[in-house]
Amino acid sequence: MVVELTWQKDIGQKDIALIALNNPPLNVTSTKLRAGLLQAIAETQQKNARAVIVYGQGRCFVAGGDITEFDANPTPTLPDIIDAIHNSPACWIAAIHGMAFGGGLEIALACDFRLAHQDALFAMPEVNLGLIPGAGGTQILPRVMGQIAAAEFCMAGKPKPAKAMQELGVIDEIFDGAADIAGYEFLQKNQPLSIPTPIAKRPCIAEDLTNLHDALQAKIGAQAPHHILQAIGWASEYDYPEGQKRERELHLKLRASAESKAYRHVFFAEKNTAKPEKLASLKARNIDNVAVLGGGLMGVGIAVACLLAGKKVTLLEQDADSSAQAHGRIEAILRDSDKRGKLNMPLENLLQALLCTHDMAQLANHQLVIEAIFEDLTAKQNLFQQLETILNDDTIITTNTSYLNPAEILPAHRHGNGAGMHFFSPAYMMKLVELVALPQTEPQVLADIFAFARQLKKQPVETGICDGFIGNRILMAYRRQADYLLADGAQPAQIDSAMRQFGMPKGPYELQDMSGLQIAWAQRQKQSKTQEKTKSRYIPFADFLCQAGHFGKKTGCGWYLYDEAGKPQTNDVLQQQILDYAKAHNIKRQEFSAQDIQSRCVAVMVNEGALIVEQGIAALPEQVDIVKIAGYGFPRWLGGPLYYADTHLPELQQAMAQVTQQSPDVWKISKMLGGA
Repeated sequence: MVVELTWQKDIGQKDIALIALNNPPLNVTSTKLRAGLLQAIAETQQKNARAVIVYGQGRCFVAGGDITEFDANPTPTLPDIIDAIHNSPACWIAAIHGMAFGGGLEIALACDFRLAHQDALFAMPEVNLGLIPGAGGTQILPRVMGQIAAAEFCMAGKPKPAKAMQELGVIDEIFDGAADIAGYEFLQKNQPLSIPTPIAKRPCIAEDLTNLHDALQAKIGAQAPHHILQAIGWASEYDYPEGQKRERELHLKLRASAESKAYRHVFFAEKNTAKPEKLASLKARNIDNVAVLGGGLMGVGIAVACLLAGKKVTLLEQDADSSAQAHGRIEAILRDSDKRGKLNMPLENLLQALLCTHDMAQLANHQLVIEAIFEDLTAKQNLFQQLETILNDDTIITTNTSYLNPAEILPAHRHGNGAGMHFFSPAYMMKLVELVALPQTEPQVLADIFAFARQLKKQPVETGICDGFIGNRILMAYRRQADYLLADGAQPAQIDSAMRQFGMPKGPYELQDMSGLQIAWAQRQKQSKTQEKTKSRYIPFADFLCQAGHFGKKTGCGWYLYDEAGKPQTNDVLQQQILDYAKAHNIKRQEFSAQDIQSRCVAVMVNEGALIVEQGIAALPEQVDIVKIAGYGFPRWLGGPLYYADTHLPELQQAMAQVTQQSPDVWKISKMLGGA
């Protein structure tokens, strides 16, 4: 049974009802749960319950709605449940553990009292699906915490802990223990029970929302936050029933929107890519201890990510000084996180789980090795050769590489236990990990590293082997097209601005300056002979910068000049080099609109992503979408490049034709965009 009703005797009478919600794994408000809950509510009224305690079994209270039902509207609806609780003569107590998200929080808000386990989390995450709350959330929260706090909470879509919700007036009491017992004990110690005015009948705490409106208008992005702010405004204009009616109408309308459908595509794509169906029958082995090779920016970031996931970490550097410096960098990151309240365990425990050393013998008996030294094939090969007699035969060995072939890095006789693990910097913050299976990689090993990545709270995506794998291969095409636009008439700031307007967090040139130009330069040097053979159109502007030692923001100069405060300014020397290059190569520079730039840059991303699927580097289009969203900032509300292509195919085909005309003999055209 998804809803179980039992009774608790109180002072000799059987008048306290306990409603247990049991719809594993997350107690989502499916049709079955809603129907069962409505029936249980009716029975409590029939039997004259004096009080009702509603709680969740398993992992949480209620984690939200059933997304699989969003394209339908089966009855009873969640507002039906909310209304039934409001109309019940009994005192309702929500005893919450785990998550109370979306509809779960709305159910709790309909109750007279809300008790929360000290570790409980609360959120209105509908914004992450292109929606607004649909069962009164935007109308009832302003009556508790005020319009500004309610708007910020709903627009963020992020969880808040029980203590913060208590401070906002949502939670009446925090407990430590079983939810049903906490509810009963609350009743026992609050006799005689004084029921407060229902939140729905309280006046809205009206506040000026102008600043929030202005801040939203200044941002480029999804429309759901704008709709949420509008609905929050209704709370001060209408009584609860009218406001809730308007909210529900808008919620249902948004379910059919392109934005919401794109978000839902991403939601399911993330689940499917993180847990591939082909590995479903394999039980992953737990990895407790990890060796990280290299204490640079990437190695330190990976070590921090592992520590935060509760792993024991040994970091190898080349000498004592380097290992001490790596330890210092890791400790500094952890201390900063501790100051900001971001650690989920004591700092001392994390530091005790870390060993930084230059002694290779310390790497014996580790379950997983992640190599993260600089991007040089020979250096990586030599390091694994030195470790050959130290590592156990069953140790999983992986290499963090952006472009190199893991099969050439890892010793051939260990390929069954080997794979690529491409993290993104800073690795303790960035969500994406590309997992590169070798032809010989054992399925069990792949299942193990998928599970390990999930434990690190990463988004793992499997990719085949090619230059740049999925993400950087598309990035190279994107940057190449941007360079062609630069040579033919555009300016770096113009291209960056256009792509930000499209929804990218940064344009291609400001992003290069932020991350540094060195790795891409090394890759171009590696590919130079191939480029000469194919007579590909090659734009040398980035080489001009690198040859002058201008590697981006850290060096004070890249595509832009940076003042002492780090503010970008036009690089006049580069601008002149671009004009001189155009003149020397008889390029007639032309004007490009923001739409021209966007359509051409997105077209090459789509084209390369489609080729990756057609060539079997990615098994499914959704893998391309998730890589570009999680690792490169492609707008989530557009669903990823290949999902976006489904609804914009004609214009993308036209844009790709323009790209090909602009730069002949450069592009292989995917079948999706009209290629053979």
